Amino acid sequence: MTAAQISTKIGKSVPAIHIKRQQLGISGYIWTAEEDEFLRKNPYMPIAEAADKLNRSYYAVMDRRRVVLPPHKRKDLWRPDQIAFLQENPKMLSRKVAAKIGKTVHAVNHKRKELGLSRRQHNIAWTTADNALLIKRHREKTPAKEIATEMGRTLNSINVRMQTLGIATPR
Repeated sequence: MTAAQISTKIGKSVPAIHIKRQQLGISGYIWTAEEDEFLRKNPYMPIAEAADKLNRSYYAVMDRRRVVLPPHKRKDLWRPDQIAFLQENPKMLSRKVAAKIGKTVHAVNHKRKELGLSRRQHNIAWTTADNALLIKRHREKTPAKEIATEMGRTLNSINVRMQTLGIATPR
């Protein structure tokens, strides 16, 4: 039973449970060979699911997997179907992808970057044609937000470029 579960059951704080365990010489942190083997056999199982099956906390399982799994398995705990889903949905919001495949938003963003699937490209050089289109749309009084969407750039990028070209008043 985890310290959090014990604290809920007896109405004490988690730190109080840890202190009492130390005083009694009881360690709730010793991993059995069976638990380690379970983690080795199920490297792709979501951490939350493994934590439930082992009756351990999410963070305890996450830390133990780092110890038990060899580096080549630790490095990439993404299943092929999860990677395929990410590649098939490059424009889907990270939080939606994370919810669908059982990963954290941070993990999704990291994997996107690793695979070159960033949702937005940064630091794209402005060409003469881009400048001409921006000036034309500005003269047509097209809202900057529409120009940004049309050109695949951020609103901030459009505003800064308009200032650089001298076609917008500084903010």
